[in-house]
Amino acid sequence: MKSLSRVAALVLLISLGGLLTSDFLTRTAASQSQAGTALNGFAFQTSDAERVREEQFRSVPDPKSAREHLRRLTAVPHVAGTKEDYDTAVYVRDQIRSYGIPAELKEYDVLLPYPSRPTILEIVGKRREKLNLKEAV
Repeated sequence: MKSLSRVAALVLLISLGGLLTSDFLTRTAASQSQAGTALNGFAFQTSDAERVREEQFRSVPDPKSAREHLRRLTAVPHVAGTKEDYDTAVYVRDQIRSYGIPAELKEYDVLLPYPSRPTILEIVGKRREKLNLKEAV
């Protein structure tokens, strides 16, 4: 569960990257497909399958839903390794599945450096002032 934030972040980045770069990738894939060359980073034999996957990925998301997804993903803090983090990963996985793209969660044991005591931030000058580090959520 601790690494699910990494999975969720990766999935989110891939999703947002697909939304933001779909026009560029469409032009690039079309030009490479017409030229009959391999995609960068893919063997010639797997380039066609990758082009199909990219087209499938670009055709699924509705740009109008981006606001709702961002609202859902940012409504609650989801620190790595918490229940909220896991819930976020499940939400992202379920969204990707709803688009017809296979997705799964994988759990890994990782070390997370949580502070053992509260962080104190203090301005030291003519007068000392402790700053509040808690966000109003």
